[in-house]
Amino acid sequence: MELKKPSKIKIPKQARSQKKVDQILQSDLRELSEQSKGQLPSMRKILKKLSISHSRFYDYFPSINTLYNKFFLRMANERILHQKKIIEDHPNDETVQQLMKKLTSYSFERFNEKPFRLSLVKKLYKIFDKSNDNQELEKLFDVLTAPHLKAAARDKTNTFKKMDELEFRDSIRAHAYYVKQSFFEDNNFAGSKEHQQKCYEMAVKLFAS
Repeated sequence: MELKKPSKIKIPKQARSQKKVDQILQSDLRELSEQSKGQLPSMRKILKKLSISHSRFYDYFPSINTLYNKFFLRMANERILHQKKIIEDHPNDETVQQLMKKLTSYSFERFNEKPFRLSLVKKLYKIFDKSNDNQELEKLFDVLTAPHLKAAARDKTNTFKKMDELEFRDSIRAHAYYVKQSFFEDNNFAGSKEHQQKCYEMAVKLFAS
């Protein structure tokens, strides 16, 4: 008998159920991905790790790709929040070029630490590109707008481009699109040193005076 899959993710009412979903997204799937060395874990491995049935899995996720997409967004949000901290901690006597260098280096350093992560991220990007969650990813980057505005306001180097809130938001989204486009295209350029340098140069064009 074929299981009927819900069209949307079910929001658990019990705290224990919500904790289980968080566990799936944050720890179990991350651990399985690390163990797989760049391969996305299969449904069989996920179910075995979680000790749940297919029907129980579909209580929370319409498909395995939905799980991958939510995992991707969770990882993206963690990275963006770290970038937010970098911007907030940026000294007022350092240039915008120095800030962009720090942000770009952080974004790419995880690939240098564990090269298999690049293969994993490319696979996640490819699946995510086919979803309807691209706007959700864009909105995650909006949390960087206020810190950028404050960094520009306290800047003493006169290297930040003068922009209002909307212009900063659009520039942040434009840069995020530039970074991710190569991953969506699934080419060898994505995640490379050349890609990192191009992303830095684009950031300087967008944010430096």
